[in-house]
Amino acid sequence: FDFDRTEWLAREPTSITPLSLPMDYYFIHHSEASHCETVERCMVLMRAIQDYHQIDLGWADIGYNFLVGEDGKVYEGRGWETQGSHTGEWNPVSYGVCIMGTFFDFSPNEAALTATQRLMQCGVDKGYLSADYTVHGHRDGMCRTCPGDYFYFNELASWDRF
Repeated sequence: FDFDRTEWLAREPTSITPLSLPMDYYFIHHSEASHCETVERCMVLMRAIQDYHQIDLGWADIGYNFLVGEDGKVYEGRGWETQGSHTGEWNPVSYGVCIMGTFFDFSPNEAALTATQRLMQCGVDKGYLSADYTVHGHRDGMCRTCPGDYFYFNELASWDRF
């Protein structure tokens, strides 16, 4: 990833549940919020998403393992070794990666898509993600419209491991 928790000024989690590695599943989300195309704006959004998850929803931390901005950068959420809170019963066996933005009518930009795929390869290279992992949209694991109809049907569904 490009920016760790300290760099975007994350608060500490209230609890941590370790993952049993490597993971076999990779769930893609969208934030259904503003897009960010600069590091500064993405870091502001990271803190806002963490506030929503921790303060409003009462979760232990930001829900996702990683978040990706349309600045082409990857931001550490809960990271490689900690269980996220993103896809219900799939949380203990998967990574949740959120692309910041709303993608009902269009896909994330090329910078965000490339960064997301770079993160997956990094996970395999470092042994966090199994070599035969599969990619899913949030809607595949729960009754949701995430990660947005356009992105899901016109981009994500064409990925090799989908």
